[in-house]
Amino acid sequence: MFPQADKVEHAAGFALPVALILVALRLRGRATGQPFPRTAIFVVAAVFGAHAVVSELIQHFFYRTRTGDPRDALADAVGICLGVAVFLLIRSRVVQRRPA
Repeated sequence: MFPQADKVEHAAGFALPVALILVALRLRGRATGQPFPRTAIFVVAAVFGAHAVVSELIQHFFYRTRTGDPRDALADAVGICLGVAVFLLIRSRVVQRRPA
């Protein structure tokens, strides 16, 4: 591996669930005929952002063998942004393919 490789894992570990949750919410809304609430993106991003910060604080204060790393939280935030971007890209592609 390369130095700081865990940051890639942090980003991917947040990007994937954020994108999948947003896609699942979108599909659920389409199946039930309800519009996708735009606030869902912010809520999912906020929950995962809070998780990133809280998990690093817990590691810092409650584990002797681990340290909280602000760069890990930053990598998590990048992953959250990537997950949202992937969702928006998927959504825009699906909207473009829909017949008029």
